[in-house]
Amino acid sequence: MAGLKIAAFAGIVPRTSPSLLKDNEAQIASNTKLYSGELRSWNHPGALPVSAVMRPDTLSIYKHVNASGGDLWLSWLTDVNVVPGPVFATGQFPIYYTGSGAPKKTNSALASSGGGPYYPGDWLEMGVPNPTTAPAPNNPGGSESRTYLYTFISMFGTIEEESGPSPASGVISVSPGSTVTVSGLPASAPAGKYNITKIRLYRSVTGSSSNPYLKVADINIGTTSFSDNVLAAGLGQVLPSANFSPPPSDLSGLVAMANGIMAGFRGNEIFFSEPFQPHAWPAEYALTVEFPVVGLATFGESLVVATKGNPTIITGSTPAGMSQTKVPIYEPCVSKRSVAADDSGAMYASPNGIIKISQGFAGNATRGLMTRAEWQQYLPTGMLGAVLDGRYYLFCDFGATGLKGALILDRNEVASPLTTTSLYTTAVHIEPQSAALHVVADNQVKVWEGDLNNFIPYDWKSKLYILPRPLNFGAGQIEAEFNDVALTAALQAQRQQIIDSNQAIFTSTSNLQSTISLDNSIGSNVIAGSILKPLPPSDISGRFVQLTVLCQGRQVAVFDVKDSKPFRLPSGFKGDRWEFKFTGNVPVRHLKVAETSRGLMEL
Repeated sequence: MAGLKIAAFAGIVPRTSPSLLKDNEAQIASNTKLYSGELRSWNHPGALPVSAVMRPDTLSIYKHVNASGGDLWLSWLTDVNVVPGPVFATGQFPIYYTGSGAPKKTNSALASSGGGPYYPGDWLEMGVPNPTTAPAPNNPGGSESRTYLYTFISMFGTIEEESGPSPASGVISVSPGSTVTVSGLPASAPAGKYNITKIRLYRSVTGSSSNPYLKVADINIGTTSFSDNVLAAGLGQVLPSANFSPPPSDLSGLVAMANGIMAGFRGNEIFFSEPFQPHAWPAEYALTVEFPVVGLATFGESLVVATKGNPTIITGSTPAGMSQTKVPIYEPCVSKRSVAADDSGAMYASPNGIIKISQGFAGNATRGLMTRAEWQQYLPTGMLGAVLDGRYYLFCDFGATGLKGALILDRNEVASPLTTTSLYTTAVHIEPQSAALHVVADNQVKVWEGDLNNFIPYDWKSKLYILPRPLNFGAGQIEAEFNDVALTAALQAQRQQIIDSNQAIFTSTSNLQSTISLDNSIGSNVIAGSILKPLPPSDISGRFVQLTVLCQGRQVAVFDVKDSKPFRLPSGFKGDRWEFKFTGNVPVRHLKVAETSRGLMEL
């Protein structure tokens, strides 16, 4: 006796004909969480404890820390890349970012200023400019030859950042122990938001084969001359910033590499910062790749460079020792915002599909799932990507449908790993401390799957089953977590019962065994010590599962299934082409259909 059983639900494979899909694969798998074999829903995004208000056109967000140690959500209307500072500063939480004009940096105190509601309130330029004029020491004469130069010192909170050096002065002659008056020091800091508070004066050391410059003194900015009578034994550190320069003003795509190195790009050039000196970007560290760069991502000690041509992998543990390898695949990146990575590799959108670059693999991860034409329907040039827990989320337009949502490609060992979701966002942030994906929804920052009581209804449509002969499926049965439906109804009833009980208590007595003001509304808060009962959550979504049956492409039945008992399917017709669609939020284990109820027992 003929029958079908659909179980171990899997995702979509658009490139495969509906009739040639595996028995558990789908034509539609929207809002489906398919990691247990069951058909499950994603939870709705959950609001944060403190509302983070966002503009509707927000494109970038970042969870920072305010001056009091609480959460501070930063937002921008442009595509911004944020990297935490590699130097620890107690209570300051320095960050560096590109994409909002010239490269910038901010910390808790600066970012919290301005009064909101949108942050960061203030910032500094990322780099520290090099002085452009040489000092002018007098020449007292003597047996020792000497030159001078100086640097700017910027204070970023308590972090001291030093510029590259000024041009060196002319050579002078000095007798040991004599005083040299060094003039020509700048009367003011250079224009810009740098917080330069002083200059650091250096002089060369006679008789050294490397002729290093050693620190003479720190001088407050605005002091234009200094009397140097420091003996050689009293000189300080060797000039550490001889090759320092600020980052290019149009640096983009900032990322953090291992060993305190940051990287960014301009055109087809890749720039690297000095280790643990994110304000300093020596020009000699720059590398050039063949094609213009679109975006960067890192994993391990590798930097993946997504370009308008072949991708490139750059590896190294020091900025001076980087080497590059061009990946021999023609897979240009079509969306900078699609570039994302985790510890196992980087991913981005190309014209052909999702490209994955990892240790030992470089290629199209969706080649077996969809064709180029099917991929292009999702308009990859506008995609926004994020990787979390092995899943690559690509928020995008669903082409001619006029709808928006996301593709979700699961890199874990799951069958048919591609699904979709109707949730769309313009900005994402993955917080390392909580391993949570944050999205902007309803003009707020919310946590992906953060609402534990409410579920996004799924839609899952089976393959097209072509049977050897026309027949009529007369009976069906769904095994699902129908107790969830009863539990939801019970919770809602329990909540209403508590509200009614509290209202009766509030009306009948003035002694609530607690202090309560007249403007407190019932159920608005939990009152410590009160005889009023606390309420369970008010926002509990109804649980349901609906089955739609199609025969010969025509809808023949729709069932609102309430339990696991067998149910009758309509009779009076036969067909050899059958499809089944689930809509709901109740976890489903399997569906069985057969010609008779007895046939269900044999499946």
